[in-house]
Amino acid sequence: MIVVRPTAAFQEIAELLGFAFEKLGCHSSVVRRVVPSQDMVVLGPHVLSPSVLATLPPSAILYNLEQLPHDAEVFESGVREAFFRHPVWDYSRQNCRIWREQGVEQVVWVPIGYMPELSRISAATEQDIDVLFFGTPSDRRLRILDQLKTHGIRVVARFNVWGPQRDELISRAKVVLNMHYYPTHIFEIVRVSYLLANHKAVVTECDPDTEIEDDLRDAVYAVPYGDLVEAICWLLAHPEERERLSMRGFVRMAARDEVTFVSRALAQSGLIC
Repeated sequence: MIVVRPTAAFQEIAELLGFAFEKLGCHSSVVRRVVPSQDMVVLGPHVLSPSVLATLPPSAILYNLEQLPHDAEVFESGVREAFFRHPVWDYSRQNCRIWREQGVEQVVWVPIGYMPELSRISAATEQDIDVLFFGTPSDRRLRILDQLKTHGIRVVARFNVWGPQRDELISRAKVVLNMHYYPTHIFEIVRVSYLLANHKAVVTECDPDTEIEDDLRDAVYAVPYGDLVEAICWLLAHPEERERLSMRGFVRMAARDEVTFVSRALAQSGLIC
């Protein structure tokens, strides 16, 4: 099974799938560009051009990892049309409902799971970063980061950092902060799963209307936007609670077997690995 990872943002999800396929007895490889193959999962197909998507075989699976607005117009028409031609996997139940409302019938909910190979970051001897944040800057995100700094908290914020450089920052962080960017308010499990797999204490924005799976609600310190600064200050002042949170997050994540999720998704899509 070929896993196409057109952007570094999906590297860990590509590896996650690859390890699961291998466990199912299916040889897999992760590539950056579409290659000739009948057995293919394309991650983040929205970043590919319509002309490239048009070359995919009908059996190619499009795995959407983005939050959708309710009209699903986040993708240009040429890209959006590809989702009507192929089996579609999506990490979010809410997204699946939107796809079906738009007439995409071959959509399967495939949650983000865990493979032990992704637990590979050791905590630094000295954790000199109080709060680490990854993501595209926005006014509402910067507002929280600035408030944290006024409390004397050592904040490191990075955008478009991946691989070993990002892992090194994660190893040095006491807390990793996750905040919404899109108004759809879906918990960013695509990003947070790797943190939980590596025993990180995660504080996340979570409102009453945020879509978050039940087994993950206590895997993170989930609070509304207005309570993020207070929650982080409290967690930094209570290292024993921070340790409990990081361990609970790992246990919850490790219980989400990716092999089970992928095997079920293949069956629901009428495909064989």
